[in-house]
Amino acid sequence: MTITIEHPAYADNRWLHICMPEHLTGRELGDRGEDLACAYLVSSGWRIVNRRWRTRYGELDIVAQPANQRALVGIEVKTRRASSRVSALNAVTPIKLRRLRGLVAQYASTLPTYELLLAVDVIAITVYADGRWDLEHIRNVAS
Repeated sequence: MTITIEHPAYADNRWLHICMPEHLTGRELGDRGEDLACAYLVSSGWRIVNRRWRTRYGELDIVAQPANQRALVGIEVKTRRASSRVSALNAVTPIKLRRLRGLVAQYASTLPTYELLLAVDVIAITVYADGRWDLEHIRNVAS
C-alpha cells in the first residue's frame, strides 16, 4: 500500500531523495522511518505524545493518541530495505509484541490518569532502491 502524506516536510517527496537506502546506515534508515511514521500519524489526525521513550526494559518508538479517542497506543516502527531477507512486518516477533504491551502499560502508569485503552500498533515501512516506499499500519496487534 502506498500512501500520500499531507505534511510540509514530505509534500515534495524530499524524504524519497534523501532516503536512498544505499546511502544510509541502518540507524539512519530507522530514524527516517520513524519520522515518516510520525508524519503519517499526524496527517491522519493522531497526536504524538512521545517519541523514543526508553526504560531499562526497552523502547517505545512512538506513543500516540488516535483522533477523538481515549486510547494510548505504543507504536513499533520497522523500516527495511526491500532487499532485506526479513520484511519489516516479519521483523516484529511475538516476544517483541509482548514486551511492547508491557512497555505501553508501564508508560500509561506514569500518567496522571490511567483510564485509557491501551494498544500496540506496528507501522512497517519498506524502502526500495529507487527511493519509493510503502507504509503499512497494522492496528491493535497486541491490545
